[in-house]
Amino acid sequence: MVRRDGSIDTNVWSYNQGVMIGAKVLQYRLTRQSAALRQAEAIARQALTTFGDFTGQPPSFNTMCFQNMLMLYAVTSDATLRANMLQAMQRYADWTWDSTTGARDAQNLFYFNDGGRPALGSQPARLQDQGAMVQLYSLLAWNAADYGKLT
Repeated sequence: MVRRDGSIDTNVWSYNQGVMIGAKVLQYRLTRQSAALRQAEAIARQALTTFGDFTGQPPSFNTMCFQNMLMLYAVTSDATLRANMLQAMQRYADWTWDSTTGARDAQNLFYFNDGGRPALGSQPARLQDQGAMVQLYSLLAWNAADYGKLT
């Protein structure tokens, strides 16, 4: 991506991987071509490896990725992948909620910089972060049987 100042952002962002997972899941739902499902699974595995605990990514990017992973959860038969996706989501949610990270204040508002690092005390709380965290916790509260309703 080219920034306003002309510099190039070479970061690999989690939402890009989530979009590709979701696109392949939707392709699989429409065509039932197993190759699309295998590609979605491979992208998810690589995203889990690449982003690890997801703490270096903005919450809105992670939530987009995780939502698409839940779409994959609904169609994959790979129990290990399903468990790993849920564990990554839960670990990230636990990390953001932990008061020692500097991501959440006493009023339960979240603070992140543009790189996804905790920013409590260095900037105001941003609406996009609040929305992303509400969505993340909502997704975690869902029954797994309903993940197939995601699009």
